[in-house]
Amino acid sequence: MSNDRLQIKESTGKILGFSQFWQTIASELGNSRFKINTKAESIKYFLAAESDHKDFLRVLIRQSYKRCRCYHLNARFDVNIALDILGETSYELQGTRQDDLMDIELLEEIAWLINQHYSYAIEMPESMLAQQAGKVNQLNGPISGEVGAIFSLSKIKTRRANQKL
Repeated sequence: MSNDRLQIKESTGKILGFSQFWQTIASELGNSRFKINTKAESIKYFLAAESDHKDFLRVLIRQSYKRCRCYHLNARFDVNIALDILGETSYELQGTRQDDLMDIELLEEIAWLINQHYSYAIEMPESMLAQQAGKVNQLNGPISGEVGAIFSLSKIKTRRANQKL
């Protein structure tokens, strides 16, 4: 991993830090999902004691700290590593059949928030960059105009909407 990859800057020009990244995600999700201890001085106390979070979130946050080679809570953070860990966590939960729809939905929401707030820092394969540039659409050939956004609607949300009809 090169130092250039770790030096992801926010759109404001500041380098993105571990603590700032997870505080942004937690504030968007709300305290009901997980709460960050803003006064923590080490990763051990990063999640608030009174937080009602899932165990896999604690593991996910610690893994992101470890894989980004953070030595303190304000160390540089790589959102691409966080996305990798989200995918791995989802796969592991599904593989051990310990997942439920709410767990997977939470992981998808975190990934969506990362895309919304830090899309400038996400590394994408060249094939996807070509699609976004309007050069190629693998299903329909050349694209004229812009590529539309794709939104994931979980099964539970679809069921809730159908129940109201």
